[in-house]
Amino acid sequence: MLRGATESCSTATEETDAEDVQLLCQLCAGDHDALATLYRRHAAGLLSYLRRFLDQPEIAEEVLQDTFLSAWRSARNFAGRSTVRVWLMGIARRQAMNRLRHDSVAPPLIPLEDEQVTTADDPAALVQAQLDREELTAAVRTLSSLHREVLGLLLVDQLSYAEIATVLDVPIGTVRSRVSNARHCLAAHLRAARSERDE
Repeated sequence: MLRGATESCSTATEETDAEDVQLLCQLCAGDHDALATLYRRHAAGLLSYLRRFLDQPEIAEEVLQDTFLSAWRSARNFAGRSTVRVWLMGIARRQAMNRLRHDSVAPPLIPLEDEQVTTADDPAALVQAQLDREELTAAVRTLSSLHREVLGLLLVDQLSYAEIATVLDVPIGTVRSRVSNARHCLAAHLRAARSERDE
């Protein structure tokens, strides 16, 4: 059953990427509608990703626009070594890093995800979920920007190690090392926080 669901998900992903590749081909031919379709497919995910870099929503929006402008200009350079989504995330990351360098600011301490906690209609469960979320957010804020970034790509964007390596333009071994170190640091901070809370 699980294998069938996994294969179905994998097939859907492959079909989606094949459609994205076709859109890039249309971009190369100057098709503005293809760019609009690509934007509708990927803008929300890219914006969520960019907001982890940039603490001002309007700046994240500007970088998102720069990302799609760059994609329009460099569609011919897509070599198919990753999915179009991962390729766009790589462009978004470079645009964000360029913006940070230009503005001479460090990446902000943004939580991995800033969505409302959803639980059943159980007040005790809601309180516990909120406590857990606050602890996790506080723990994430103690991580280095490299560790926050790699965990965000892994847990929020749900990229594979190979895809993360492509986005960050680093060897896959570096990704594995960063994820391992980030998890150890996160676990240590959470243990310390819970121990202190329970005293």
